Amino acid sequence: MRNAMIPAAACFAALALAGGARAQTHEVTVCSSRGDAELMLEAGRPSSLPEGCRTATLRRIETPAGQLCAIDIGGRSGVVAALRDAVAETEWWTSCANLRVP
Repeated sequence: MRNAMIPAAACFAALALAGGARAQTHEVTVCSSRGDAELMLEAGRPSSLPEGCRTATLRRIETPAGQLCAIDIGGRSGVVAALRDAVAETEWWTSCANLRVP
């Protein structure tokens, strides 16, 4: 289920981080299913996230090798979320050049 969020987060990352060198951190909502993402689009800015959605943090970091981008899909609160995050990767790294909108 987590892997399903990675492509959506990458697309949002490309849009969010394209704003220039000063845009170092950005938060976006990502969902584990297309249906939940469509609900988010239809609802606009709901007061609470649907069960299959969460907030992802996107960070761009300058390194000697070039720009690296981190997509962090962790951070959900609660005991079940803490256990799930403890056994699964919640932060993924890539070259920022890899983040493009298809």
